[in-house]
Amino acid sequence: MSYDSNEDYNTGFREEENNNNTNNNNTNKPRDSSNVSDNIVFKNDDDDLMVKEGESSEEQRVSYFGIFSDTTFSSIINITSSAIGGGCLHFSSILSTIGLPLTIIIFLFVSLCIYYTIDLLRYFVVDTKFFSFALMTNEILGKNWLRVYTISSLIFYISVEINYLSTIYNTMSKMIDLNGDYKLLLNIIYFLISISIEIFISSYIAKIKRIHLFSLIASLLFIIILLIIIIQGIKNMIDGPGNKFDKDVLISPTIHNKSEFFFGIMSFIIEFVYGYSYHSSYPTLLKNLRSVDDGTTKKVHNISFCIIFMSYFLITFFGFFLKYSIADIIEKNLDYSFAILFFRIMLCLFLFSVVPLRFIVIRDNYSSLIDNSKISFGSDLIYVCEVILFCNLIVYLTNKSIIDFNIVTNFMQLFGGIFGVIISFVLPVVNFVGANGRRKVKSIIGYIFAGVFCVIGLLSVGYSIYGLVKKNHFDN
Repeated sequence: MSYDSNEDYNTGFREEENNNNTNNNNTNKPRDSSNVSDNIVFKNDDDDLMVKEGESSEEQRVSYFGIFSDTTFSSIINITSSAIGGGCLHFSSILSTIGLPLTIIIFLFVSLCIYYTIDLLRYFVVDTKFFSFALMTNEILGKNWLRVYTISSLIFYISVEINYLSTIYNTMSKMIDLNGDYKLLLNIIYFLISISIEIFISSYIAKIKRIHLFSLIASLLFIIILLIIIIQGIKNMIDGPGNKFDKDVLISPTIHNKSEFFFGIMSFIIEFVYGYSYHSSYPTLLKNLRSVDDGTTKKVHNISFCIIFMSYFLITFFGFFLKYSIADIIEKNLDYSFAILFFRIMLCLFLFSVVPLRFIVIRDNYSSLIDNSKISFGSDLIYVCEVILFCNLIVYLTNKSIIDFNIVTNFMQLFGGIFGVIISFVLPVVNFVGANGRRKVKSIIGYIFAGVFCVIGLLSVGYSIYGLVKKNHFDN
């Protein structure tokens, strides 16, 4: 992709770039990158905010099990692991509510739009070599848009962390009885161990080149979970009959009220967006590639997205045919069969491995909000501890009914509807337009997608707030 001199640059990107080049002929003063975390490689002068092609010294490469951090395979694994998490485990409940035909239509629509906006980011990174969503927003759109992004992304990804940690806690409660006779002691021990491990891992992967070890672990655990769902789903299909195998149950929606059906569709769209939102980590993870060019990044994008797409579809379809819903397996006291126990253990390990992977975005966010000093290891450790302690406190308060809030459902609808749409659609489009102009076809299509999802997000948020108010009214 190249810049067109006839394009309408509404942010003056080309003029600023030319001015920088002129200034660089007279001075070696670099851009101010003092508020940037160690996630990004910075150079002086024109290479500031960029990484040079072909850099592959041993100091910049990390190898685990013979797999180097700067390979195409590692990038695919990193990006896939940054997307797949706990949200997709609830997709099968959408199918059970609105039926297979509508689920497929919604899923394909959201997948197409997400693929497009991720591709806009890919184009932008290849063109500019900006490997931080926060920094590209600041460079192209300025401080105000940077604040919009960092606050949106920080709240969104903290909600994701809380969602994962809450699922782990609920699942562990069914295995070690965290609500039993010794609940206070067991909870103290559980949170001390959990928080300590989370802090250690999140600090260890502060350098992005180390992340592919945990991506490999998360991918392996997810494959095991996916195989369990597929095998058990096929087994139940063969063993049938049952209500889930009735054609009307599989095809027909269970919501008959027209207004509830409409707003339900809006919420389900946002749930798919929530599960797909890996835009914030995408530019940073591309930085590890040895060669960040159009061909390599397109290959990484296409393969990683196909893996994510197929995984989500398989979980949605075969998860529908499980004897128990995945939500019931997590939240209810079921029979202690080996299959359920093994699934719970794999699920806890998987979610625990992806918690630190999401932290790279949180680190990028608070690094961008702090001015005048580069974050040291000590100060970064303090911020890591504060965020993790806050997330675990919310998990404890909500699961002990001290705060009446359904984390999984309400976080998906509220934070996905507001901040998920900003991160996944508004900012990728606005950044791309800022660098390439309004009149490009890609920009126009991007505007359409962003506008549609803004409306859907607002409707979903409104419906979620209405549901909370209505619930509290009847409870009182």
